[in-house]
Amino acid sequence: TTFCKTITIILSFIAFTKPFTFQYLWSGVIVVFGIYLNAHGQNKKSIETYTRFIDNHSLMQFRRQSSNY
Repeated sequence: TTFCKTITIILSFIAFTKPFTFQYLWSGVIVVFGIYLNAHGQNKKSIETYTRFIDNHSLMQFRRQSSNY
């Protein structure tokens, strides 16, 4: 799993000390972004449902405020 891979990388940095460079930071950002995209792709339907709910709720609030004027 992704979690196991992450732990393995962290343990590698602990066990085999290396000088920290900007390349490690940049690589870490790319890995985290990849994990985010993977999770987003798997949860796309639930995210779309939540977004639709928020949009509908906001639209109803706007209509209520508009009808009061």
